[in-house]
Amino acid sequence: MTSANYDVACLRRSVQPPPPPPPSYPDTGLDRLRDDRELQGLWTDRLVAFIIDSVIVGVAVTALTLLIALPFFLTDLFTHGFRTEGLFPWTASGFLMSIVYLLYFTLVESSRGTTIGKSIMKLRVTAEDGRGITLEKAFLRNLSKLHWVLLLLDILIGLGTQGNPNQKFSDRYAGTIVVKARA
Repeated sequence: MTSANYDVACLRRSVQPPPPPPPSYPDTGLDRLRDDRELQGLWTDRLVAFIIDSVIVGVAVTALTLLIALPFFLTDLFTHGFRTEGLFPWTASGFLMSIVYLLYFTLVESSRGTTIGKSIMKLRVTAEDGRGITLEKAFLRNLSKLHWVLLLLDILIGLGTQGNPNQKFSDRYAGTIVVKARA
């Protein structure tokens, strides 16, 4: 090989076209959700499962609140007449509901991998590697269920950014994913 041929070969190797630029608007979960019927079905199933679980938790918290608050309310009503202070236990039920939500989802998902609603909708929560989730992972992924605004933000941030469209933001942080359960 002559010196001139060697120089041309080196020049050809060193002058490579630059790699293509990354897409200017990478797909987000919301972009994928618009077109992917399977993904739409998963999120619909997740919503229905959440509604089922919410009814279960709501009935339990209402019954617990009635059980605890009714005797105090009735005693106060008969001794002092109707006063708004006697309604305090009812106003505390929202806080109680948040705590029971967090406990229900955390304990049931960490022990069984699914809640009653998810089980009905044939959904399962797993770690990203397919194994069951720990108590810590379940707690992290369910923290947003303390308030509906946090949950809505969790879902919108998860779907509005790049990443697995099956995950809300807290799922990404905890390393968990909701999948269809195998038959």
